[in-house]
Amino acid sequence: MTPAFIERLALRLRASGITACEYEKDGARLRLCFGDEVPTEAHAVTPPGAAGRTPALLDPIRARATGRLHFLHPSRGFDIPPEGAAVTEGQIVGFLGVGEVLSALTAHRAGVLGRRLAADGELVGFGQAVQELR
Repeated sequence: MTPAFIERLALRLRASGITACEYEKDGARLRLCFGDEVPTEAHAVTPPGAAGRTPALLDPIRARATGRLHFLHPSRGFDIPPEGAAVTEGQIVGFLGVGEVLSALTAHRAGVLGRRLAADGELVGFGQAVQELR
């Protein structure tokens, strides 16, 4: 990771409206955050309205990449479980699209899907909570 690479990455992220990004390669880790409030650790971020909730609701499904969130496969109409549905670990709950590439968004553990925290078609950042998982 060179200073020139970091500068290009920061410029691209800012231009696309992304507010946070984590990048890891060859043992090096870079976290870029844009805005007034910068958390020191990823787990220090509390989702809006999370006060008073049970701990399970604070373990949402998070985007594992930056991209456009889709709760319906854009070309196949793949059946995504609705809010309130029970899911198993690894089950597909959405898709992230970057250009022509589409990747599956999966549940990281078994549970029941809660409300969606991001809208269909919304640009989401790495680590952003996209759906509650109880």
